[in-house]
Amino acid sequence: MSRLLGKPGALTLAALIIAVIAGTLNGNIFVIGRLTVAAAHKGYLPVAFGYIGHMRYSGRPAGGDADAAADADADGQPSQPRFNAPLNAYLLSFALTSLYILTCPFRFLLTYDGIAEYSFFFLAVLGALVLRVREPRLHRPYRAVVLALAVFVLVCGGVVVRGAIFEPRQAGVFLVVLAIGLIGYWGAALVRRRRE
Repeated sequence: MSRLLGKPGALTLAALIIAVIAGTLNGNIFVIGRLTVAAAHKGYLPVAFGYIGHMRYSGRPAGGDADAAADADADGQPSQPRFNAPLNAYLLSFALTSLYILTCPFRFLLTYDGIAEYSFFFLAVLGALVLRVREPRLHRPYRAVVLALAVFVLVCGGVVVRGAIFEPRQAGVFLVVLAIGLIGYWGAALVRRRRE
């Protein structure tokens, strides 16, 4: 970029890229905490990761009637936690992220993350396209242009296939992790059905 835009242009572009990365990281931090809480509430993760605002290790996660009663103050009014953040979920994310950084080369993590993220982007938008065909009359507050969805699916599919061709090891690790996740998901769903 220094050759194309000169040194000031390259520095400006680098600053913009850093700002985009910081915004993405900020969004991911918030999302991963809430996804972890949701997974704990559904029974896919231990209950301790479903607490919001405090670090508890027994009982039910925040949101249930028993929890509301336990969190009531002397007047019977629900007490507000000091922090309205999923602390346990953030600690889990911090521990796993630290483990990844300490045990894997950065290039491996970058490629692995790209393959994983774009696989889910591909599946999510492909699902939207399939629903547009199967249930065309379904109420949608927002309707994306079908051509835009199709182009997005093709681009994401291309990114995933390219990544798998040039970095088969990362793609293999992703498939193993995905298989473990699916087995865990189906196992948890089976346990939930048996309880009901």
